[in-house]
Amino acid sequence: MQPDISKKINRLTSGVLIAVVLSSCASSTVKSTKNDDSASIYLQLGVRYMDLNKLEVAKENLQLALKKDPDNAQVLNAFAFLYEKLNDYDKAKDHYEMALDASPNDWSVQNNFGRFLCDRGEYEKGMALLSQAIT
Repeated sequence: MQPDISKKINRLTSGVLIAVVLSSCASSTVKSTKNDDSASIYLQLGVRYMDLNKLEVAKENLQLALKKDPDNAQVLNAFAFLYEKLNDYDKAKDHYEMALDASPNDWSVQNNFGRFLCDRGEYEKGMALLSQAIT
């Protein structure tokens, strides 16, 4: 992939990640617990700091979110994206896999993981996930 296209895709993915996080916060129910609420806040902060390229602060907030809600697919998805930005592709892949296990039908996880796999030459698996994300 050409560098300019890759940057645009990463920007788009970052925007999609932010939109998903914010929309999931808007659709939370009254029954949510304090842990869910605080995990959501830490997730929002982590994603926002990531968007500002303050990766260490983003990581701290995502770690707090994960501590509050270890099976939250959006937290795992954000963590995977963070590890991608840190060029730690093994941890990124592990977190994408955990996010997909936690929520197999989550289109944002499918989209991010599919793009990640395609970027690393795993086109068959990547395209399968991208196809799932748009259906």
